[in-house]
This record gives sequence, C-alpha cells and structure tokens, in this order.
Amino acid sequence: MQQLTLMASHSFAERTEKVFGMPMRTDADYVEFLRDLNSVTPRQFEEFVAEWVRQLGRGTIYQTGGPRQDLFNADIISEEPNDVYIIQAKFVRSVSQNFAEFIAKNLAEAEVYYAAKFPGKNIKKVVAVSFPQSPDVVNILTSAGVEIWEPDTYLAGSRPTPSAVKPPRTCRDVLKDMIATPAGRGRNALIYQDLAIELFSCVFGQSIELIDREVSDDEGRNRRDAIFENLSPSGPWSVIRQLYNAPYIILDAKNHAGELGKKPILDISHYLKTYGCGCFGVLICRKGASRSAWHAAKEHWIGARKMIITLNHDDLDRAIGLREAGLDPIITIQAKLREFRIAM
Repeated sequence: MQQLTLMASHSFAERTEKVFGMPMRTDADYVEFLRDLNSVTPRQFEEFVAEWVRQLGRGTIYQTGGPRQDLFNADIISEEPNDVYIIQAKFVRSVSQNFAEFIAKNLAEAEVYYAAKFPGKNIKKVVAVSFPQSPDVVNILTSAGVEIWEPDTYLAGSRPTPSAVKPPRTCRDVLKDMIATPAGRGRNALIYQDLAIELFSCVFGQSIELIDREVSDDEGRNRRDAIFENLSPSGPWSVIRQLYNAPYIILDAKNHAGELGKKPILDISHYLKTYGCGCFGVLICRKGASRSAWHAAKEHWIGARKMIITLNHDDLDRAIGLREAGLDPIITIQAKLREFRIAM
C-alpha cells in the first residue's frame, strides 16, 4: 500500500478551500459546494475524500494511487491507533438499492480481510458519496454496519443549519440547458458533453454508476466521453448486460444541429470491445440517427455484436417523464432496442 499523495488539480484544490479553509457561511455557499463536488471526475472525488480524512488528522492514510490490487475492496484506508477505516468512494448522484446491497457485501468481505491484516483493531466500514442519498439506501447501508458520508458530513461544523437550502437542479433543468446550448464544435461541444453525462447519470443513475469520463484506451486512440458501470444483479439493466455484453455502458455525446451521420457510429464502435468495456454504446444527440447511421449500427450488430443506440432530446424527455411518474426510465432504452431489432 502506498501512502497518500494528493494529486488533485489546482482548480480542484481551489474548490476544496471552502471546506478546508473557510466556513460555509450561507445556504448559497452550500449549494455551490454541492455542485462543485459533482462536477469533478471520480478520481478527483476519491482524492477529495482522502484529503478530507487527512485534514481530520486520522493517522496513516493509504489510497489506491497505484495498482488496484494494492487495496482489497477499498479506495482509501485510514489507520488510527485503535481503529481502521475502510472507505469506498462513490462518485454517483443516486445509489440504487441493489447497488447499496452490493457495496455492503463488498465491505463485509473487506472487513474480514482487514481484521486479519490489522489484528486487535476495530474495523470501520464507510462509503463516501458525492450526493445525498435516499432514506432507503441509507437504511440498507447502516443496517449492514456501514457508515455513510454525504456532503453534509464533509461540512459538519463548518456551516449553519440551512433554513431553506435551494435543491440542486433536476434532470429536466439539465435537459433545458442542453437544448439551450448552441449546436457546433469547440466550447459548446464540451458544454453539451458535460450536460449529457450529467443528464444520463441523473436519469439512469439509480441502477448504473458513472465511473470515469474523458478516458482513453491504452493505445491512446479511442477516448470515451463517459463510462458507466452496470452491476445490476437483476432487472432490465441486468438483462441488457447479459444480452448485449454490457458490463459497462459507453456514452458519447454529439452536439450536431441535425441528425447524426455514419461517422459517429463508426467512432463509438471503436470503443466497444468484448475484451474491454463490452459492446453496448449510447449516443446522445439532438435529432437522432439518420438512415445511414442506422445502417451502420445494423452492420456492427450483425457483424460484431456491437449494440449502438441513439437517444435524442425527445427520448430523454420521455425518460425524464417516466422517472417523474415513478416508473423506470430504462423503458425508453428498451423501446429503442425493440424498435432497432424488429426493423432488421
């Protein structure tokens, strides 16, 4: 295990000054902090949590800065005189109940492992999240002996009790921002990409987890906008994982004014590999796929079993409506898959 070395960027360090250097003086400060906390990468969030633990003076801290096998079922370890905290950092807007059970199981296995590694010390299981979670999820974790750290935890004692904290923006707010972003390349394309990732996580994050963004493969040629991990043990996402070799969902966003042509299909197909992240890709765009794009997706499904679907703004609006009605928004994706395969 390697002792923590903070590697956060300067801009991220500036964000954390509000936590480590000055109090949250107003409700607006808290809302700004919450939005900043959810605008970084999963790796930066892990570094934030490790730095927060270090600021508390909690003894020796270890982090998965090297190979993943450095730590067993944990992102951060904090060794204190009498206790050892095993911490999983989850950069996710909404933890599903199934995923909460999976986390609890992983930490239970880690508890046994670290009890042997640190004899005589109390093992404390922790999951640190970047967004407040539902009471059901909190209950699942706490019932399993897992302490949950939410944004209020990081700010404990540093801000007044909010009288009426403005809630973070909704999925529909994000879609409105996407629609308002001018089509085209450059800065607008980057803004659209960030909003698309935020919206996909907001709508479908109950069942899948954003684990990385702007990540390239080892050869450095193929860069995915975002990767979502699909660990659902049951339900529609589990079926998609089995039918379409989808342990991960590859997301790409295209800020085109009109329908997508063939090229975006070819581009995302390079990211889909049976020996890598799997073979399920999602393209988010304004107007959907053209006929040539549909034929390209058809060829990749027939020839390589790569499933590529396109979600336009209308599709996303329907998914949000389903979520608001208490239904599973994956119905939208199921409809796209049904439409694609029946048309072949």
